[in-house]
Amino acid sequence: MSVHIRDAARRLKPEQLDEVEQRLAVSLPDEYRKFLLRTNGGVPEPGGLEFPDLSEDQPGDFDEVDLFYSVLVPPAEFDLRDFESAVRHMRSELKLPLDYVPIAMTVNQEIIALGVAGEARGKVYYWAYISAGFDTSFFVELAASLDEFLDSLDEVRLSRNHGVKSSPPRCSPCGVRPSRVPE
Repeated sequence: MSVHIRDAARRLKPEQLDEVEQRLAVSLPDEYRKFLLRTNGGVPEPGGLEFPDLSEDQPGDFDEVDLFYSVLVPPAEFDLRDFESAVRHMRSELKLPLDYVPIAMTVNQEIIALGVAGEARGKVYYWAYISAGFDTSFFVELAASLDEFLDSLDEVRLSRNHGVKSSPPRCSPCGVRPSRVPE
């Protein structure tokens, strides 16, 4: 399925993304760099995703990508729409392992993470940190690559996803609720 990204932030230059990688001491997979340079985050349409059930032997659970983080220039001091702020916050406050970076937030306030090191590099994961009681080891692999993940996004099947919330995302432990990324 073809995914359209709306409400994206201003376009990035490669050197701006290089600076972010240096500040975060991370090497982003090429596929994600291309995605940021092409879209710079935003809201995917469609954004629905299905993943293995986290608690029972059911066919699967559903969630919806609310937004992909954007690289804001200049960097935001603390804004959960901003990729750099999200990485710093989730690593320091939520103890996201260094092998991952958050790339998106779901409407259920869970995190879509991308592997940036080791065997996880380039793979996309669902980090159910709220559902798993903030267990930082609770990752579900969604796709072997970002392109595969984007191709898997579909219309949300609300009849099976009773937990989808319509409010903007926020960091539950902190209560921070961002607004949409400005142009």
